Amino acid sequence: QDVHLDDLSFILDIETDGLSPTIIWQLGVYDPATDRHQSFIERNHPRDPKPVLEAFLHWLLANHADRTLLTWNGYGFDYRYIRQFIEQQLPQYVEAWDDLWKYDLYKWAVRDGNALLPGRTNKLDHVARALGYEGAETGLTGAQTAAAYQVFMRDPADPDREPDWDRHEAYCEDDCRALW
Repeated sequence: QDVHLDDLSFILDIETDGLSPTIIWQLGVYDPATDRHQSFIERNHPRDPKPVLEAFLHWLLANHADRTLLTWNGYGFDYRYIRQFIEQQLPQYVEAWDDLWKYDLYKWAVRDGNALLPGRTNKLDHVARALGYEGAETGLTGAQTAAAYQVFMRDPADPDREPDWDRHEAYCEDDCRALW
């Protein structure tokens, strides 16, 4: 039986309220084996990082603990902050999180010097486009998603402050698909 990379791994991307986050408000996972994207988004408790992270971890450990997580700059951001929030909010998951296979393709290519990337810069968007990926054109950046969530956090009861959830989910999904 043939084993393929898409059966062994999946892509992870997170959205936070900034570069020094107080919350990971979206965790997006793209499964290349099924060509499906799954989002975990905190809409109800915008100042509490625990519910969305716990929902993600419960799903991940129940369904995909045997697969490798792939990220772009995950050791510099995604994995770093997921682990920090697990330690602070859900310490019972630290060992399980640490036992998961995690890989950072940015680290492998750029920091470890294994690839000369074809993009204008080494940003995921530039590299993916240079390799022929046609993105979803959400018109968003990571900074814009963080800013939108910060506005929501200030007054979550105000419907005018609520982000366009579908658009922000599409942005995260696009990053996952670009990495794949």
